[in-house]
Amino acid sequence: MLRKIKFGKIFAVAVLSVLVWVWADLASDEQYTVYSATINIVPSQQNLWVSFGDGASVSVREIVLRGPAARIAQLNTRLKQGERLQFDFDAAQAGMSEPGPYTLPLKDFLQRDKEIRRMNLKVESCKPEQVQVTVQRLVKKQVQVECRDETNNPVTAEINPPRVNVLLPQDWAGAVAYVQLTENQMKGARLSPITMTPYVPLADGRRVMAEETVTVTIPSVELPQQEIKPVLGYVLSRYVQSKYDVDVANPTALYAPFNVRATPAAKLAYENQDFQLLLVIKDTDVTDVASGEYRPRTLEYNFPAESVCKGEIKLDGPPREARFRLIEKPAPEGGSLSFGTE
Repeated sequence: MLRKIKFGKIFAVAVLSVLVWVWADLASDEQYTVYSATINIVPSQQNLWVSFGDGASVSVREIVLRGPAARIAQLNTRLKQGERLQFDFDAAQAGMSEPGPYTLPLKDFLQRDKEIRRMNLKVESCKPEQVQVTVQRLVKKQVQVECRDETNNPVTAEINPPRVNVLLPQDWAGAVAYVQLTENQMKGARLSPITMTPYVPLADGRRVMAEETVTVTIPSVELPQQEIKPVLGYVLSRYVQSKYDVDVANPTALYAPFNVRATPAAKLAYENQDFQLLLVIKDTDVTDVASGEYRPRTLEYNFPAESVCKGEIKLDGPPREARFRLIEKPAPEGGSLSFGTE
């Protein structure tokens, strides 16, 4: 007599076995030591400045954790893949909402971390055991604004207003805020005023932004006239170069000296370029080869980028124009080559 198989009981037993296995795995605790982690300050109150001594972060040399073997294995894998334990410190959440020196017990702080709790890990010990936290009241100070370029060099500029209000630590002795301009911003500031927000850099690498914006204008400087004896270069693709020769109708005019407005240093840098003038030939120019006609193209002036950025060089007069055509190169002697199978 055949018995009826009770699949429901089998399924229940299987599920129970899996749960027992998972519980046993989670219940088998392991100890794991993390070497080197970082605690970073998270700004939470605009009128307070929080620091670990002189820094915005502090390193934890060693953290001893205990937890389920599966969680420890996950953490170990993440760290081997290049992750680094990072913890956010909010002074207000830690009860440090008033100015003064504080001591932060690291074991308790780390144990309260959301990720540590999510992974069901316990912090058994850490080194150092505590760190010092300084909370300062920020006060409004009026500071002078200066302009710098991307490489932190001073830039002569008209800044309006010349002084701005910034919330700074009470004992901060610095008296300067900065606006830092990119190359494109400097070009724009020479044409019309641009709007920027000044900042004050503090010793720990953080910046405090001003409460207001300023307009920045870089005035035009009267540059002396300089004569340049140019060398002309062609810019063309490998495809065009392999199939066509460039024929210029007015080469004498293109090599004649021309004038620029430039500082002596900018003039020297320009003369040291391989080419002062560039004739840019496009792949689409090959469509006019059959006509045999010369076409006009305005030359590009290969001014040094740094000199242009600083407003130290510019063309004095209208740009030159070349008249050119492309001539198809003759086929190699012996005819063309073909490839195939016999």
